[in-house]
Amino acid sequence: MRKYELVVVCNARVWEEERNKTLQEVEKHFSNNLIKKDDIWIKDAAYALHWKKDRTKMYLVSYYLELEPAQVAEIKKWMTYIQWIERYFFYSMKQDQQFFTYDELQKKVEDMFSTETE
Repeated sequence: MRKYELVVVCNARVWEEERNKTLQEVEKHFSNNLIKKDDIWIKDAAYALHWKKDRTKMYLVSYYLELEPAQVAEIKKWMTYIQWIERYFFYSMKQDQQFFTYDELQKKVEDMFSTETE
């Protein structure tokens, strides 16, 4: 088993109920392999999604998983067809690599910059 981070980018315009249903569908495929979940929420995109100027918001969720490589291929196969998912990214992690939540990283960056200005 290897460790992975799966980042899911959902359409931010979808009703919360529909988005939650979609994410629950995704999560049931790896619920036994889920180590940690980071529900990042809605963020601004650096560019318009799907080349549409009014599509600049995205809903992000990050999962820390322990999977077999064959499971990753299987998940990638069916993720392509889930309606409200705009994109997804799998990152293979080293065994000693640490998973950070968005809030943890924000805090580290703030701490780093606050010590530099003192």
